[in-house]
Formats: sequence, structure tokens, C-alpha cells
Amino acid sequence: MRRKMKNRSILSASFIGMMIIIVLFNVSSASAESPWTYLGEEDYQLAGIAGNFPIVFNALQSRDHRKISKAKRQGQDIVDNWKKNERPPIVPKLTFKRILPDNTLEDIAPETFEIYYEDEKGRQAARIAKWSFDHGYILSPADAEYSSFLLLPSPDKSRYIVQDSPDIGLWLIVKGKTDAVKISKDNFNGKIRHELRDELFKQTGHTSLFWNPDPVFSPDSSKIVFTTNRDCTDIKGNSIWLQDLSTGKEGALIKAGIDGHYSVKGWIDNEHIIYTQGEPVSYYLLDITGNAKPLKFPEGNPAILAFGPEGTTVWEQNRIIIYVAKVAVNTGDVINLYENRIDGTLRDPYNFSPDSSKFAYLFVPNDDDAGQSLTVLDLKTGKDRVIKPTSVTKPASIGEVVRISLHSFSWLDNKRLLIHIRYIITNGFIITSWIYNLEGGGRMYDAIKEAINIVIGVNNPL
Repeated sequence: MRRKMKNRSILSASFIGMMIIIVLFNVSSASAESPWTYLGEEDYQLAGIAGNFPIVFNALQSRDHRKISKAKRQGQDIVDNWKKNERPPIVPKLTFKRILPDNTLEDIAPETFEIYYEDEKGRQAARIAKWSFDHGYILSPADAEYSSFLLLPSPDKSRYIVQDSPDIGLWLIVKGKTDAVKISKDNFNGKIRHELRDELFKQTGHTSLFWNPDPVFSPDSSKIVFTTNRDCTDIKGNSIWLQDLSTGKEGALIKAGIDGHYSVKGWIDNEHIIYTQGEPVSYYLLDITGNAKPLKFPEGNPAILAFGPEGTTVWEQNRIIIYVAKVAVNTGDVINLYENRIDGTLRDPYNFSPDSSKFAYLFVPNDDDAGQSLTVLDLKTGKDRVIKPTSVTKPASIGEVVRISLHSFSWLDNKRLLIHIRYIITNGFIITSWIYNLEGGGRMYDAIKEAINIVIGVNNPL
């Protein structure tokens, strides 16, 4: 009897082994062609790219925010926990991970330090995370989800601007240093902020004084431009200012007339800026000496989306056509190089790959059979690729889903994207994180693990 049972166990084990080999062969063949790698039921957000390694952190999910809201209603002091640089214990601890070339995640802890700045409430501390690699380092907020300041990196990561969220001033961190130096001025024409605000109210009836919001670095990281109305307190308008970060010198490039409102869109090169004015919006090309000329688009109703190298721009028309174009700075002509008609409606975000060889954007398909989807344009070949959320297998742990949508994305390098897929469930939604490889070949580990679980009957293959 024991011998029969032993033989039966051997046969059973042999059968399972053969099944695993068969399933592994089939799944491995499919996996080698699949571009997807599942990272987990986490909303991994990109903190930065240190050398060749993307750094991500686990952002809070909607269920976590519900817990926090409930705790606040019950009188718990949730904010104090964050002021101590710790998440409240009712939600997952903040963790950082490095994404390796094979798409596996590796725990990593940053160095941290504090810098100090001043706002209307006095001296404040900003906690900064430092990620070192062979040839330098990058900085990010130590907790990007709960920071009262903005940290803006220059294109070459040699400088970082710290800005308090109420637009009180700008501080600069220079590579190799861990202190911040204030680069914004505290007065204009001998008048401080409060005096100018009172003057603005007397002249225009409103108090929306903005000093230097939303600075934009030049491509060579040496200058910034921003809008301000500190010099327009007698009218309902604003100016565009330029600041040289080496000398600290700042001043107006162009000042608005009555009811003139300018908005900086970005830099074409180190000497030319594109800005908008008026309603409906008109686009202009502005050089760093203050000379402006209209941009001449080949089609009407344009909206610029992004800026690439050497005067390359991406603009759209009526949210249904995307153009890749070149701006001729001597004439202001916008010369279309590539056109892509969207089979749906354009949505945020949209941006270039790190080497600007590709451009990706979200859209809602006209047939709406797959919710929000993603298109990647290869600017070298002129070909595009549509990535739909229905092309991945739903993780078994999520359960019944009402709707699925591709929620957002970030470039990890020139061939991999970090993609967030949102599963709408009956009591909210769950964000899952995936890596999509444009050259194919997701991580084999997941395919092998799933194959074994299928054979032995594990419910959650992932």
C-alpha cells in the first residue's frame, strides 16, 4: 500500500513537473514577445533618474486618502506626522526603489539634508533627498506628496530652484553645495511686497500680486524666465522677466499694456522664448534682448505642447491633430515636419523621451472601448504605436472591475515607460504600476512564477 502511494506521488510529481515544463515553454515564448512587466498594486511615481537608474516612490492610493480623511474627521492630527517627515501609521510607509535594467525593483534609501528659506510665516525648513551615482547626484523632495515647497531642476541638474508654494521667493541650490541662496529680490523700486499689493488694490481693485511664479530654465541652465506684475500695479497686466543666474541680474524683457497678460510657454534655444498673449491666445517669439515677433503657424487654433532640441516643438490643433515642427527664429515661421491625427481626444500628460527621439501622449479613443490609451510617436521613422490598457492581464488580487484606463506615464529611459493603469472598482479605484518596453521583452520572472502558480493552483499568480 505504501509502495503504491509512493509510486502515485512520484507519478503526480512527474506529471506536475511535465506540466510546468510545457506551460513554461508556452508562457516563456509569449513572455519573450510581451513588452509588459508588472511592478505591483502600487502607484509608483518617478522621483528622478540617478545616472541610468530611475528612482520611484510609493505614492498614496485613493484608499489611503480615504483613511486619512476619516482620521481627520475623527480629530487625529495627521499633519503633525508629516511635519516630522513621517507618514501617518494608518497608511503605508514611504519607500524608495531603484529600477534595474531587468525591470526588477531594489530598495534604496537616499541621503537627506535640510535647507532653509523664509516665507510670510518666517523661517522654514525644506527636507531634501539626495541620490548619488558615479558621475554626480540628483535631488528631490524627501516626501514629494507632502511638501510646502517646489524643487525645480535645471536641464543639466547643476542647479535646483527652491520655491515656496505661496510664491514668496526663489532660492538656488548649486551642485556640490547643500545650502540654498536666495536669488529673488524682496523689493521693487524701493517698495516691499505689501506696499505694492496695496498699490495694486488702489489702482485695479484686486490684490493678486505675483512675484516670480513658475520659473523656466534656459536649455543651458544659465538663466530663468518668469512672469510678474510687480511692475504693473497701475494696470491689470503682467511682464516677462529674465534673470541671469551667474550674475543675479534680473529685469523685464517685455511689459504688458492695459489688460495685457503674458504666459511663458518655454525656450526654443538659449536665446529665444515662446510666450502667449491675449484671448484668443496668440503666440510670440521673444529674444533675450526683448525683441518680439508673432509666430506664424500653418494652421489656425494652435496650442504648443512641448519643446525639443534645436527649435523643435510639438503643437496640436483642436485636440485632434498633433504636429512635430521646427521654429525658424529669424522669421517666426513654424514649419511642420510630421503630422499625426489622433483617433480620439488628446489628454495630459505628453512629453518627449530623454533623447527627444520619441513623443508620447495620452488620448481617449473615439470608440472608448479601452478607456484612456497612450500613443508613442517615433520621430525618426514617422511610425506610431498605440498602447491600450486592455493589452495587459488584470492582476487577480484586484477582483471585479467596473472600468480600466491608462492613467498616466513617465519615461524611464529611451525605450522604457513607467505606466499606471487604473482599475475602477465599486468603492473607488486602484492604481497598478507597469513597465512597457518599446523593444519588447518583459521580465521573465513574472512569466515563470505565473506558470508555476497556474499548475499548482495558486489563485493569485502575481
